[in-house]
Amino acid sequence: MSRLITRGMKLNRDLRFLRRFWFILETVAACGFRELVSAYFPEHSSRKTAFRKRKKDQVSSRPVRLRRMLEELGPTFVKLGQILSTRPDIVGLEYASELQKLTEHVTPFKFSEVRQIIEEETQLKTADIFSQLDEKPLASASIGQVHTGILKACGSKVVVKIRRPQVVETIEEDLEIMKYIASRIEEYGGEMSRIHPVRIVEEFAHSLKRELNYMVEAANLIRFAGDHQNDPHIKVPQVFFEYTTERMIVMERIEGDSAASLLEHPEKKEKYDLEQVAVNGVNSLLHQIFVSGFFHGDPHPGNIILLPENQLSNIYISVRTRVDTGEGLLHPSYIRLMRRMIRDKRTRARSYRDTLNMYEGVEKGETAYIAPYKYRAHYEI
Repeated sequence: MSRLITRGMKLNRDLRFLRRFWFILETVAACGFRELVSAYFPEHSSRKTAFRKRKKDQVSSRPVRLRRMLEELGPTFVKLGQILSTRPDIVGLEYASELQKLTEHVTPFKFSEVRQIIEEETQLKTADIFSQLDEKPLASASIGQVHTGILKACGSKVVVKIRRPQVVETIEEDLEIMKYIASRIEEYGGEMSRIHPVRIVEEFAHSLKRELNYMVEAANLIRFAGDHQNDPHIKVPQVFFEYTTERMIVMERIEGDSAASLLEHPEKKEKYDLEQVAVNGVNSLLHQIFVSGFFHGDPHPGNIILLPENQLSNIYISVRTRVDTGEGLLHPSYIRLMRRMIRDKRTRARSYRDTLNMYEGVEKGETAYIAPYKYRAHYEI
């Protein structure tokens, strides 16, 4: 009986995979990339729905059609597009510029689900943890949803980030399909195979899967706080580990102006000495890269908060990069690499590939890393 149940579950999964795969191919063709389906998946090109072009896409440029396609395919593809938007060396300036406009069209999930996840993860009633928890989300994204609240035990204002229900299964299925598509592209050769799509998808999958685990983000915040403990210009939010798990993270609420809001509302700039802010930010970045070898991997304007006295706060450090040299970028191999890149432009591409081999993701065992700090504020470490 159990064997039949297992086979039935596998069959259901395979059917879901096929339906999603076909939907992706049909969307690619409908957005004006029919030639790609025909070239790499000729066995599926006879599906009639794959060739129904949308009127709005007939007059749009290819970069615009690519952006719309990624948005329609959902969060996993949007995140891949956002990463590619930072790589004009791979996709070209026109595509990179258009991909920077990518947005995540997501509907907030119900507060009843938020409460259920909190209580499942902490084994406590929500009312026993928070004296106040705002039902309206502060932000809602593809992976998680953020609510503001006040902790009952200490009165601290916090933000609570909750992972979306079923998002892990959805993303893992999409990543599997992405890898299959990338392998077909490499198998057939041609111009697109030269950018090594399988490697791109594998690195993207590694990074995205880490974003799904909020214990990784908690470990990153602890490490980041330790690296900047002697810098009065950088503030790192405190993590409340007693309420933090893989599916949720509770951290101090940082109230200030995001760098993004200053771009949208120039009048806010008068509150700060922007020249000093820039100095503080550059000093922090140089320290991350050249001294600690541990730096924020996603420092876009929405993740940088400006505070009184020109302080900066980096929030949501779910993506970060570590240089595994033991001596940061002052290691002799990096000095030789940078000299070579400065002296000879022709070697820059090769030098960049060399650098890729020096980087690693977060090592295994973040939980073990942060264990000694559980229930302790970062300023006590």
